[in-house]
Amino acid sequence: MKSVLRLTVLVLLISAAVGCSGGSFKPNTFSLSDMCIVKIDNKSKVCYGDTRSQAEKVLGSGTKSVFGYDYDFGVSLGFRDDKVVLLSFDEDAKGVYRTARGAKIGILKSDVEKLYGDKYAGEDGEYLHYLYDSKGNEFISEVPPGWVETDYDVGVNTFVLQVYFDDNGYTNQIELIDYLYSMIAE
Repeated sequence: MKSVLRLTVLVLLISAAVGCSGGSFKPNTFSLSDMCIVKIDNKSKVCYGDTRSQAEKVLGSGTKSVFGYDYDFGVSLGFRDDKVVLLSFDEDAKGVYRTARGAKIGILKSDVEKLYGDKYAGEDGEYLHYLYDSKGNEFISEVPPGWVETDYDVGVNTFVLQVYFDDNGYTNQIELIDYLYSMIAE
């Protein structure tokens, strides 16, 4: 019986390690696991849906800002009902934070496409804009037809990855957000 328990614990630990490594991410796929930022030095992370208390154990205390709270190293978070719904970082996060998939400040558009794929909803040289319908498990090219700002379900189940580039084509800001919060933050 003890050997079965040990084997079960070992399998669970290995599964957790593989799941957290980022190695299972493939281009043109997306999931809730993508909605995290990771501190590069110690791998601690803040994810969509974390409580403010959980997030601040990683980031420290924030300062109130227009769209949420600002933290050290260019990180900004937005909250709804005390849960993280916006994760953003800018040039001050270079070398400090990355996305769960590995996107970080200072990489090229081609690197972002290698990580996330080519199913983005829009781009203009200054940004790549990905929309993901988490209920339908697919990238979409626009917000679902019939979207009404009061359609809470569509808003919280459509994830947005927005990657901005500087004049030289390098990432200078990355945002992970749900569509409902993005409409409020505009």
